[in-house]
Amino acid sequence: MWFINILAAILPWRMWKRKALQLPRDYFFLLLYAQSYVLLHLSPTLFVQSGVEGLAGIPDSRLQWSYILIQLSAILLFEWPLLGWYTRAFAVPLKQTRIGLKHPEPRLSNAIAVSVFAIVFSLTFLVLAISHGVLRLPHVAEIIAELFVDLPTPVYAVHRLFVYSGPFLASVLLVLLLRIKQEPGRRIVAVAVCVTAGTWLLYALLNYRGLTVLGVATLGGVLLVCRDRSALGRNNEGQKSTLRILIMAGVVATYGVIVANNIRFDYDSSGGLRWQHFNPLLDLKDFMPNDGDPNTDLRWRLDGLDLMARMTPEAMRTGYAMGEGWKYPALIGLGQWVSRGAVEKYKLDWLSDPKVYLLWRYTDLTYIDWPNTFVSDLYGNLAFPGFLVGAFILSAVYRRGAEALTRPVSASSLLFGIYMLTQSLDFQQCFAVWLFGLLRAAPILLFLFFVNPFQDAPTSLHQAPLKHFKTEGYA
Repeated sequence: MWFINILAAILPWRMWKRKALQLPRDYFFLLLYAQSYVLLHLSPTLFVQSGVEGLAGIPDSRLQWSYILIQLSAILLFEWPLLGWYTRAFAVPLKQTRIGLKHPEPRLSNAIAVSVFAIVFSLTFLVLAISHGVLRLPHVAEIIAELFVDLPTPVYAVHRLFVYSGPFLASVLLVLLLRIKQEPGRRIVAVAVCVTAGTWLLYALLNYRGLTVLGVATLGGVLLVCRDRSALGRNNEGQKSTLRILIMAGVVATYGVIVANNIRFDYDSSGGLRWQHFNPLLDLKDFMPNDGDPNTDLRWRLDGLDLMARMTPEAMRTGYAMGEGWKYPALIGLGQWVSRGAVEKYKLDWLSDPKVYLLWRYTDLTYIDWPNTFVSDLYGNLAFPGFLVGAFILSAVYRRGAEALTRPVSASSLLFGIYMLTQSLDFQQCFAVWLFGLLRAAPILLFLFFVNPFQDAPTSLHQAPLKHFKTEGYA
């Protein structure tokens, strides 16, 4: 299996050496590919060779062959097409457009209005979450579903809207902060960034280690890609600045994981947050459970291949779901906008996540919080062509996001590109969860479209000559 790990890393390494992939332009795509590599190759290999029992026991020889089949399929049908489709878009010259060479500029009054809204929205979420006991959620999936069903509809709407839209709103505010030069508008936007990002990261720290890392990586990536390169001078200065930002984001993300671990294993026994939880030198062995629960082993928790491997024999024998696994997520994702009560039963059964249906249909497993990835339900429903579908969708999303942050685009394209990137960074969410999850944060996107804190920079067409993107200051 280690040979397959090397095979999965060869093509992106070659593209990096040939500068088909480069920083800062491809930061978010590289972050996606890193998640794919860990979840589909590194962690499954470590789990199989460790001999540690997962919730269904140690993988036998038949299951290990299914691992190898899915790993090779992921390389040939998902990762290599993903790399090819993404990089091909940047191998063509930039076309002349009415936007010209300048990025969208902030509208100061509108930016201040968005900042005030973000501060009020974040504090409202914080107050409601604390008062209704949903700032920190229990680590039992069934209890979480019951907790959300019992919430009043306005509280539930504010809670879920902020959780799903927080990174997007914070990223837009950070882009505004990087491009606004006037005071006191810049100071107001800075406060909004701190309040919005701080509130969302607090929620992530209390509940999800992975989201904590992704939140820090998202804000660090926006800072890296959207910073003012004209002030960096020579190319080596830009490289040093990129390295400093990457190191800073890595240190903050590592610290966030340590704090999230401390909270995860000690919050309930200590009765809440303690200053000790924020100590990066704390010995986590004091908080680790002694019952040998495999659910705490990160090699298994990050094994995004296991579900696909376990469903493969039965799916090949009886047939793949062919869209049947998306029926309930579609019903819940669309129906809750019409009648929340009508879909509560499906939520309590966790049918909003297609992996639960696939587990019930193709395995004898009863544990519902099984590790999965973006392509898990695509494979379970569409068989091996599902990998190609996932590669096409993600390449389009990340290409659009990279263009929005690095190319001269319209103000609305910038907002939409940031929205799609921030909603698509978590590779551990199933395709259906991602697709219908886009609707959950859509009200904030529509609000920003209406207020529009950016404006197109006035540049005439003749000022925008054809340029090759690979040599436009990024190589």
